[in-house]
Amino acid sequence: MSGFVSFPSWGTKQLGRFYCSSYDKTRLRKHKCKLRKIQAPLQLYATEPNATLLERIRFDSGSGLVPVIAQQYNTGEVLMLAWMNREAFLVTLKERRVCYYSRSRNSLWRKGETSGQVQWLKDIFIDCDGDTVLVKVDQTGVACHTGRRSCFFNKLNGEEWEVALPVEKSPQALYSSQPKE
Repeated sequence: MSGFVSFPSWGTKQLGRFYCSSYDKTRLRKHKCKLRKIQAPLQLYATEPNATLLERIRFDSGSGLVPVIAQQYNTGEVLMLAWMNREAFLVTLKERRVCYYSRSRNSLWRKGETSGQVQWLKDIFIDCDGDTVLVKVDQTGVACHTGRRSCFFNKLNGEEWEVALPVEKSPQALYSSQPKE
């Protein structure tokens, strides 16, 4: 099949050796080499045989994982840091719902499957080295298991940590019922 990957598309632009839909020249120019956009939904046509979408991501050779930063797409708020393996990345693209890899459970983890606090995929970026992924999401509810909007709620104030975000939903309420799917 010569490296063809297809998702819904509304036109394409060439990006390096890939053709990518919804390519945003302004955003790419603004970030220069800091971010490389892989926007989803996308359609990629590899111009080299056997090229794949995953080639540009440097998954750790030992663990097979890559760190992923989740950011609210319309505000820029950083929500959390998690991990993906290749399968989680492909599931995320296919379902348009963010799927991570849980290192503690050694399995895929669809954000919100037990809490109902789902992350819907809006955009995907990789950094200039390809060793970190940024997912821009539409977060429903809270992102943190503590019931806060973001996992980054501890702020350094002088020489002490202070809690900078309130609990929006009780952790017991988040996880006390059956899976929300």
